[in-house]
Amino acid sequence: MNVYALWSLTFLVIVSGGVSNANAECVSKNVSLPSVNLKFQGASVYPAMISSTWHEAFIDGALDCVSRSGVRYFYTIGSLWSVSRTYSFEGASYGVYETANPAVGMILAAAEPGGGFVVVGSSRTTVFSVMGVGADGAARSAAIYRYRYIALNKLPSGVVGLSGKNVTDISASHDLMDFKSVLSSAASSISVNNLSCSLSVPAAVKLTKATVSSLSSTGASRVVGNFQLRVRCGTSYLPYKVLYSMSDINSPGNTSSILKISSQSGAASGVGLQILDAGVPISFGPAFAPGTFRGKFGDMGVQGGDLARQLSVNYVRSGGAVKPGVVSAGISVTLSYD
Repeated sequence: MNVYALWSLTFLVIVSGGVSNANAECVSKNVSLPSVNLKFQGASVYPAMISSTWHEAFIDGALDCVSRSGVRYFYTIGSLWSVSRTYSFEGASYGVYETANPAVGMILAAAEPGGGFVVVGSSRTTVFSVMGVGADGAARSAAIYRYRYIALNKLPSGVVGLSGKNVTDISASHDLMDFKSVLSSAASSISVNNLSCSLSVPAAVKLTKATVSSLSSTGASRVVGNFQLRVRCGTSYLPYKVLYSMSDINSPGNTSSILKISSQSGAASGVGLQILDAGVPISFGPAFAPGTFRGKFGDMGVQGGDLARQLSVNYVRSGGAVKPGVVSAGISVTLSYD
């Protein structure tokens, strides 16, 4: 039985910055997002969300134009700085904007006060529009920004610096004329605290013998062994769940609940092995593949500690004639955290 344990990280992020751009007709106000202090527990799979909540910034006079009669003014984000990467979150697809650290990205949503938030995608996104009130009138509105930080890759333990950076462009526009400004992030730091867990399993599990008559039909099964997985974890920023998944060593692409029997002299056929958690057969699959089953190992507190999981092994008749012989299979176990 081969075993692999996965490690996670934790870190803290902060953001802001600025430029200035005004026009005789419109001002699209520069946006400098406020700094935030974050602690990131880390993740098993990247990209992963760093921010546990949306951070908000209220920008008064974000769009400020001397209006013309019958002209509509649009407030847009990302018309020049399109991005090639997206991130799915809460059922929406966000454009991932760069920070000063290539391992940390930002996603954005924006709204007019009283309006619904609009997801900022991978190209030009219109957030809201304001109709001019007439000659020498005003087309003016504030804007509210929501933003979160995501980890694109694993960061090293310790404090990682994050300098300020221009993130994307903003514009107030009418007809074919744009009045540009910049959205920027501030100098920040990231505090990285790796989760530290070790996994212990028996090197082998001895199975009891079974007779062909005890597996009389396809799908018939019989418990023939038990074993225990143990996890020991260090301290962390936040409580978390420890999860596990299993893959079939003899058939890594196997997504069924029956392990492939090792090919060897004297091997049995027509039977397979199942691993059961609380009496339910575990489905196997490649570690971290989207459809792979992840079972709950247990809950871990910030103080760390030990967890144990008791599992059982079944013989199962897989179909066809049963040939008596040696039954041997192998699994790899991967830990992940949520």
